Amino acid sequence: MLETQIHQALSVCLSLNSTERALIVTDEETRQIGEAFWHGAKAISPAQNHDLVVMEDLGERHPDHPLQFPDSLRHKMADVDVSIYAATGKPGELASFRKPMMMYVVESKRIRHGHMPGVTAAILTEGFGDNYQQVVNLTNKVYHIVKNSATARVTSALGTDLQVSFNPDYKWVPS
Repeated sequence: MLETQIHQALSVCLSLNSTERALIVTDEETRQIGEAFWHGAKAISPAQNHDLVVMEDLGERHPDHPLQFPDSLRHKMADVDVSIYAATGKPGELASFRKPMMMYVVESKRIRHGHMPGVTAAILTEGFGDNYQQVVNLTNKVYHIVKNSATARVTSALGTDLQVSFNPDYKWVPS
């Protein structure tokens, strides 16, 4: 299931190589995808000890008390080259779990991270499927247009009017 898509995400987008370690954070709802990433990492770098962390093993995920980004996971991330978040976002976890995780990635200045909240097999198939080179080409085209921009605005005849700001601390690297 999804071997080609997983391989492209790991080797092309995240540049995982045979000497590097990966950490995959997933949850019960997305466990099959998380396990597919873990197996994909093992296929690329079989001698390395890759970690698969299931969020429910870290604590209860309750809307009134969102799961916190734990120190144990922070310590695991200190020893990896690539991290992946492939899980279902739950209420409150953007602030309590995902933002602290992303801040750790940014502060590390070395971890390459794939952040995929709500990822599904269909998303992986469409995003990394047969037309993957088209995705890469479009990504590179957009990157070259906005790489020196502080903001971007997208509008359409159907009413889309979206403006985004780019964080200068993030290093955006197209694949």
